[in-house]
Amino acid sequence: FDSPDQYWARMDELMGLCRKNRVRLVPSIFFNIHLWPLLCGEDYASIADPKSKTYQAMHNYATELVSRYKDDTNILAWELTNEMALAAEAGGVA
Repeated sequence: FDSPDQYWARMDELMGLCRKNRVRLVPSIFFNIHLWPLLCGEDYASIADPKSKTYQAMHNYATELVSRYKDDTNILAWELTNEMALAAEAGGVA
């Protein structure tokens, strides 16, 4: 949140290296779903509240990421989150 230009410059560099080395990707947009509420200082339930800082931050990040790299030939597919079913299997505590 503090240095978005630096973050996206590093992501651009990473994507360029992947293209150069022919590394194909399936980006997990929210690889750690619990990280976002922590970054925003809110509880986990805030991910489902459109008025929360967490929801807005996640929406903005996903929009920027996908818009920025939607035409990148090394992107095979997009994954919303990784192993989300684990939270359901553990009764919502993962």
